[in-house]
Formats: sequence, structure tokens, C-alpha cells
Amino acid sequence: STVDDPDLGCQLLGGLRSVLAAAQCPGPILRARLGDVDAADSLVDVVAQPSAPAQRREAARLLLQLPARPSTISSLTRLQLDDPMLADWVSVAVFRLGHRPARQQVERILADANREFELRLRAAEALAGWQGSGAAPALLGLLQGCPDRDSCRQVIVALGRLGDRSAAAALAARLNDPGLLRESIRALGQIAGPAAVASLIACLLHHEHPLARVEAARALRSIGGPRLKYSLSHAALGDPAPMVRQAAFMALLRLARAEVGSSARQR
Repeated sequence: STVDDPDLGCQLLGGLRSVLAAAQCPGPILRARLGDVDAADSLVDVVAQPSAPAQRREAARLLLQLPARPSTISSLTRLQLDDPMLADWVSVAVFRLGHRPARQQVERILADANREFELRLRAAEALAGWQGSGAAPALLGLLQGCPDRDSCRQVIVALGRLGDRSAAAALAARLNDPGLLRESIRALGQIAGPAAVASLIACLLHHEHPLARVEAARALRSIGGPRLKYSLSHAALGDPAPMVRQAAFMALLRLARAEVGSSARQR
């Protein structure tokens, strides 16, 4: 039979091409695409292959998307690579695992605005993992130039994990962007400095979206302090949205339990 609809025919052809491409793709890459953390060691074997440069580069990229795997460092540091792009990905991977000689190359990658955005992001994340002094400025620079929302979200998550207070103002500026709101609020909660707390309180009490106020209450519940409890009480009693009142009440309850536990330990 034939397909009379040209658009449907194109979709079917595109799906067939995807199936054929997957069939030719090494198993470790397919597993890593699905998030299989045990694929890391096999990805190194793909990187080490002398042919298929596109697959080798994807394997290196996926290796950095998975959690760091200490068992891979020996094989990665022994690789002899003649592909500069591939060598950059491997440098970031081994530095993330603690191979300090790769730090200089990682810093060069971060400083080069012409390098691929994801590579620079992974380099900044690796530097942040070792509390490198240049991690926060690098991530903030990436936040200014991220090419799409998903990339911005990844940068914001990395800033939250880093916990550097210098990022609070940049994250607070993203509270007006609905597509970045949740990640920005959570990152401010992880930073927890005075500027971050002030932004979270303002969000809790004044943001127009109830879901943003709920996220702010959740972010504040592990920080503590008199000003914070007053703001949560105000929201628990007076916010027009039931979900916000409940989130603020639960945050107050968690803070009270934490205070009771702390007092019991001090006795």
C-alpha cells in the first residue's frame, strides 16, 4: 500500500531512519541515553575505538551526563587521542574524577567562548565539584549566554549545588521567567545567604503565581530564623491560595520539629 499524505509519509520515513540509526548505535550509547549509570565503563571503550568519531564524541559527552564513575579514571587517563574536540571532553571527565593535571585544560575550555556550550557547562560543573574559585563566575557567565531554556536550567541547578552566594542576584532576576522559576527558587534555597533569603521571602509574600509561592515556602523550610518564621506565618494565615497556606504551614511545622530536635541534642 501507499501513503497518500506527504506529511505522514515524511514522519514515517523519519521514524524509520531513527530506528535504523539506533540499530547501528553501540549498546553502551543506547544505555547511556536511557540513563543507565552502569554504562560508564563501556562508554570509555567506545571512546577508545580508533574509528567512528561521531560515536566516540557522543560517548564522551554521555559520560559527563552520567554520575562520575571512579572505575573509569585509569582507562581515561591512558587514552591517546588525536581528536582535539574529543580530548577536551575527556579532559573534563578526568578532572571531574580528581585528575588535577587536567585542571589547566578545563580552565582554558571555560575561558574560550567559542567552545561548545555544553562542554563549557560540564567544565564549570567539574570545577564546582572541587570548589574551584572560578566556578561561580564561569557559571554566571554561562547563564548570561545560555542558548535555550533547558541549558539555563542546567546552569541554575549547578549554581544551586555550588551554593556560592554571589549567584543570588542573578538567580533572583530569573524569578520573573516562568520557564526558570522552579529551578531558580530551589537554587536560592540551596544558597541560603541573606540575599537569597530576602528574594525567597519576597517571592513567598508577593509573587503573582501561587506555585512560585509554594516553591518559596518549601525552599525556606530548611533555613530557619525569626524573620523567616514571621513571613511563613503570614503566608500560612493570609495567602489567598490554599496550596500556599498549606505549604507555609508545613514549612513552619518542619522548622519547629528541627528546633525541638536541636534542643534535645543540646541537653
